[in-house]
Amino acid sequence: MSDNQVFKVLVKELEGLLHNETIKRAVRDAAAMQQKTKWKVGWFFNMGRTTQQRFWGRKKDGTSAFDFQHPFFKNRGVYLDDPAARKPKWKRELYFLCSLLLTFIDVDYMQNSDWCLYVGCLLNDACEIKLHPDKHDVCYQYVLYLGDFKNATYEVFSPCGKEKLRYSERYRVLKTDARCKHRVDTEGFQGVRYCVCWYKMYDREQKDLPPIFWPPVYV
Repeated sequence: MSDNQVFKVLVKELEGLLHNETIKRAVRDAAAMQQKTKWKVGWFFNMGRTTQQRFWGRKKDGTSAFDFQHPFFKNRGVYLDDPAARKPKWKRELYFLCSLLLTFIDVDYMQNSDWCLYVGCLLNDACEIKLHPDKHDVCYQYVLYLGDFKNATYEVFSPCGKEKLRYSERYRVLKTDARCKHRVDTEGFQGVRYCVCWYKMYDREQKDLPPIFWPPVYV
């Protein structure tokens, strides 16, 4: 799939869009985000079917409207509006590009648009993403690394915690499960690294949490 010529063109267009935005906004976004979060990245954002909206997804009697209890934060529901609504032009373009890419990666993952998008940028060796699991994911995810960089490696531990695998290839889509503990090793990092991640915190068709997907594979 990563060798498909149309896919390659879309990836390069996405990379160019992110690079242009980094030039314009990196300093402002880095200052704002590093004050609010433990993740020391240049900048990042999430969009899509996220779960930051309070009380959505509940019936009038207060019971859950879902077939099973999604692992939401307490008193939170799911964002059901158009994921690109009220976003700046470049984010709407980015969401459209990532939607097109997902048709190549896994068209079934797109069902009902119940997916989220994380986009993050590492800018220097002070950037750090500490060891953590994504406890509120409801299945595996897809990750794509872009940019011109060296020495930034995704490390992920097996569900039992005894095995550690490392991945850093650019322009290849990695299928992984962030419910496993993971981090980014940035020792000796140089350049600019973009991470584009398709993930799910909600799936209206899902009846139960699936087993953790292991080991990660390139698709």
